[in-house]
Amino acid sequence: MTVLHTIHDVKRLEGSRRLPEPYMDYVSQFFIDLYAQYGDGHDLLGFSLDGIAEIVILDDDDNVNGLYLPTVPDRLDLINMEPDWVERIDLPGSLSVFKLAFMPDNERMVFVFSEVGNLDDATEEWLAEQLEWSEFFTSRSNRD
Repeated sequence: MTVLHTIHDVKRLEGSRRLPEPYMDYVSQFFIDLYAQYGDGHDLLGFSLDGIAEIVILDDDDNVNGLYLPTVPDRLDLINMEPDWVERIDLPGSLSVFKLAFMPDNERMVFVFSEVGNLDDATEEWLAEQLEWSEFFTSRSNRD
């Protein structure tokens, strides 16, 4: 698991070349979008998501059973949590990424990213189920 709070964290991850380029580009742009929303006049180099949001990248060797998100107070492991919403982001090169959003309180968001197909079968099934529920509720609210 990799946690990103600053542009320095993003650049470090980019330099490691652990993520395919389209995935890294998406995560970088997502960080920049959060900065644009919450930067409040701060310089990008001095900006931190601390207290605002957290970007978590699940690595392909992560065991999500027993994996806790650092800023979520209930200490539930990820697979026993209910995300507020889930998206599947289709990127260039036949690459897809799950994006899960958790709102542990009214002050912060935790965004979890995982490349589709990179984790164990049980976790991938859980992610697909969470996506299904999220799409179901989104489609129902759009009809109302």
